[in-house]
Amino acid sequence: MKFPILTFFLFLLIFSSCINDQPVTDAKPVAKVYNNYLYESELLGLVPFGASQEDSMAIISSYINNWIKKQLLLTQAEENLTKQQKDFSKQLEEYRNSLILYTYESELVRQNLDTVVNMWEMERYYNENTENFVLGEDIVKFLYIKIKDDAPALKQIVKLFKTNFVRNLDSLVYYAINFSEDYSLVTEDWVPFNRFLSKMPFNVDNSKYFLENNRFVEVKEDSFHHLIYFIDYKLKGAQAPFEYELANIKLIILNKRKKLLIREMHQKIYEQARNRNDFEYF
Repeated sequence: MKFPILTFFLFLLIFSSCINDQPVTDAKPVAKVYNNYLYESELLGLVPFGASQEDSMAIISSYINNWIKKQLLLTQAEENLTKQQKDFSKQLEEYRNSLILYTYESELVRQNLDTVVNMWEMERYYNENTENFVLGEDIVKFLYIKIKDDAPALKQIVKLFKTNFVRNLDSLVYYAINFSEDYSLVTEDWVPFNRFLSKMPFNVDNSKYFLENNRFVEVKEDSFHHLIYFIDYKLKGAQAPFEYELANIKLIILNKRKKLLIREMHQKIYEQARNRNDFEYF
């Protein structure tokens, strides 16, 4: 659908909206469907800054077209639905009530929820619910460093990775900071194996076989050496390590506290109202 009469107006609207953000006070219609009007003020802000004239015209024309189609459909629906079918007062009231309760409960939680979760609380929850912490994917602990072929002391670094890396971890970190292209030398972190692979220059078809048979891996790529030492691994279906589930456990505990806080608030309001005889049964 085209709007020849609106072409000049659209041109002015596009460029006026780019230079003037002041609200339009005159209610000037740009389209009409029966007794419903679309006003030019409703089009302001549609066109992103820097858009070409052609793109701007397309955006505005598309908006007007869609508005017209929507109004036609709404009119058709209004004419064909019964009064009961068009009565949404109950649903709107329920939706409003839900929003009010949600907002009030959210504010209550924000003001009163204790967000400090002690390590012993998380350990206790983990130990009491071990059956809920099963790995859905392979995970690894690893050391990684990427260095150039001409990096100093390359052979010594390879030897450290193969043998006494823990005893010499500080030296490795110092070396990585000064000479590596990339590195990860945190010994405590568990990482999904697939995420690890996504950053490596090689693929693995059988992760179980690979992890069971490779403690140290050296990969040459162009002018770089990728050195990897797997500190530990756990396969899909195994017990998830406590450290790996820390963030998840904290969220679970906080969610339980949140539910308890809301439940106690509900009960408190009920008890207070009952003591004041604010409600009665018939």
